[in-house]
Amino acid sequence: MNSQSDCDEAMDSLWRKMATSGNVESQTFLSPPMTLEIGLTERLQPDLSSSLVLERCSSFTFLQEQSTQMYYVCDGQEALLKTEQWADAYRGWLALRRSSSLNLQPTPASVEELHDWVSRHQDNPHFGQLLYSCDRQFQGLLQYHVRLSETHALRWAPPHPQFHAPGQLVVDLLGRRRHRPAKWVEPRAADSVADALHRSIHTIHDRYQFDLYRFNSEHWARLVTTGQSRSFQSADLHAYWLKQVQTQALASGIDPLDCDNSVCPTIVEENLEMQMLLLMAIAP
Repeated sequence: MNSQSDCDEAMDSLWRKMATSGNVESQTFLSPPMTLEIGLTERLQPDLSSSLVLERCSSFTFLQEQSTQMYYVCDGQEALLKTEQWADAYRGWLALRRSSSLNLQPTPASVEELHDWVSRHQDNPHFGQLLYSCDRQFQGLLQYHVRLSETHALRWAPPHPQFHAPGQLVVDLLGRRRHRPAKWVEPRAADSVADALHRSIHTIHDRYQFDLYRFNSEHWARLVTTGQSRSFQSADLHAYWLKQVQTQALASGIDPLDCDNSVCPTIVEENLEMQMLLLMAIAP
């Protein structure tokens, strides 16, 4: 695989993402492509045990590997950028920091626009594919999407930062490395997926409550793509809840070991109520 073409593709994707934020004009960011190795994950992972963290933000880490003196920018455990040049590395770091600081959550489309997205892409060969990515809002969990095309997907999401509130269906721009196809999913006919999407737009969008533990993005995406509203992240959801309890305890000066961990929210693996609701919904 050509590293320069990977670089161009990755940076083009980053610029498109930043430009579509709507907060600033795209020309305020980097202009000419930088000669960086981006996207070749299997060759980019730094030795974290011998790396010096130069800067860190909520989404990315800028570090230098001491044994090779190479510079990296990482998203969690995944390296997004590798270069020998400090100036190039820092330019990339600043671009990613700026993209992270912007409101990159897409503005929810109207009901009419959502229906149009589905209708326009129903014949796309990628339509209806179940995708997942690391959830950047709820760390340690997976976020699920229903693919519309090569570049876009629909996702069930909470209005940031609340997650017990009326949910919304939003259109996401896909990243080649960030979003991956879910495994062991029996393909469903495009007509059935389109019908389920139209029904959920009509019935669920901005009407039904997003609930991380009872009806999250995985519950919704699997409901649309398989007909079953399931989430296989019960253990991870419990761990996420426990971490929030402990974090709040520390912030309040309480020993996390003294927390009452018995009052865990009900974690629903299969939401039969939503399956029935979508089944009974009348498609517009």
